[in-house]
Amino acid sequence: MTGSSYACRPARLVVDMGSSEPAGTRRLAETVQARGVGYVDAPLCGGVVKVAVTPASYPFMLVGA
Repeated sequence: MTGSSYACRPARLVVDMGSSEPAGTRRLAETVQARGVGYVDAPLCGGVVKVAVTPASYPFMLVGA
């Protein structure tokens, strides 16, 4: 995740759809926001194992500030 944060340019938006630990998600958000990049945490609802849907119907939960 650190490598991709260096590629971010100001006035862009990162949409994190990973199933990450909360502490890592917060660190990534802080890193990209310090570079002037917006951040939205958007994990798939239901977790990694439970999600069994077609690609056109992934349920998302978006959280941002």
